[in-house]
Amino acid sequence: MHGSIVNKGLTNCIYINSLTGIDCFLLDMDTRKILNPSWRRQTFCGMCGFYKCVPEAIHTYGCNEAYRLQETHSFYCPLGLTMVAGYICDETGALAGGITVGPVVRETTDGTDAPEPKGSPPLTGLVVFDEERLARLKKLVGAVSAFSTEKELKQASASYRREEERKKPVRHFPKKNRGISVAGYGDMLRDLIFAKNKRGVQEFTRQLLEGIYQGNCRDVGQYKLAAMELLTEILRISVETGTSAQNVFEQNYYHIKRISRFQTAIQIKEWILPVVYRMIDHAFDFMQERKSNIIFHIKKYIKKQYRTKITLSDIAGHVHLNKTYLSELFNEETGEAITAYINRVRVIAGKDLLRDTAYSIAEVAYRCGFEDQSYFTKVFKQITGIPPSKFRKMAQ
Repeated sequence: MHGSIVNKGLTNCIYINSLTGIDCFLLDMDTRKILNPSWRRQTFCGMCGFYKCVPEAIHTYGCNEAYRLQETHSFYCPLGLTMVAGYICDETGALAGGITVGPVVRETTDGTDAPEPKGSPPLTGLVVFDEERLARLKKLVGAVSAFSTEKELKQASASYRREEERKKPVRHFPKKNRGISVAGYGDMLRDLIFAKNKRGVQEFTRQLLEGIYQGNCRDVGQYKLAAMELLTEILRISVETGTSAQNVFEQNYYHIKRISRFQTAIQIKEWILPVVYRMIDHAFDFMQERKSNIIFHIKKYIKKQYRTKITLSDIAGHVHLNKTYLSELFNEETGEAITAYINRVRVIAGKDLLRDTAYSIAEVAYRCGFEDQSYFTKVFKQITGIPPSKFRKMAQ
């Protein structure tokens, strides 16, 4: 395959892997070789060792079938695991390569997983796919392997994410040549950063920079523009993670001045990668700091308002976040649901009132934000292991 196609294909493989958590391979149909670096050491197929498996032959077969059928093709490897293949054509329409994704465990019609073949390696860690999820994956692979326009590729990726989140969240948690247009990959870069996939972001930008260099190394002016575009895109995303807009403006001005002084493309190439990596580190640091700050303000609001009725909408409005994202963020950062935290704060306050005042249990419940005594008693016992009345007797 042509070098530019290989470069783009490898980058797209990284993106599919980052988006789905499933191994992704680029095939050269002329040499019948898998082109991903280190695939033998870092993927299930590479480390499988099943005596009936010849990985490159299996993956090549899948791409050939996809091309023959002129559609994304799902097939079984000798282990009985499912792979998905798409085909890549050259300028003449001939088969040049392909992308394969997998393996995954395919759920049977009765809802169970297929049995492990005799002599197979352990299948732990593989994702289980039902037919609906497999169809979504095939749609994504088809968009990427056909080298769709950037708009179509982003739409397919966004569609896959939406369906995965709506139907069945799984483990989760990039691209490009002179053609390389950095702007077309801004959303993908942002997705990786907000998925906290630091390694994926670094590999994505490394290959993106290499693609920019290969496509523009003979045109220093064009290379400078592409490099500036990438730095500006990263700084724009940095603002979303919590970096000061003023600080971003100053950094961008400094980088533009620095790049403008370089005389050759190789000078820019040697300078820019460490700079990009530092910017990525900075974005990740600020993102975590911003999350910690949000959690602090949520807890502060709850501790101040626990005596009143608190809704998720109230809290979301206070910290200016979407309700769904707020719940997910709090749970992710604290390991506790917001409602559980509210109840815990109220029970702590209730313990103080039971210990230090003569209020009735109903009055204590009301003063702690519970709407009735029975629910207060139920929650109190869940958290402390004993009912409020017994706690009061023990505390006296």
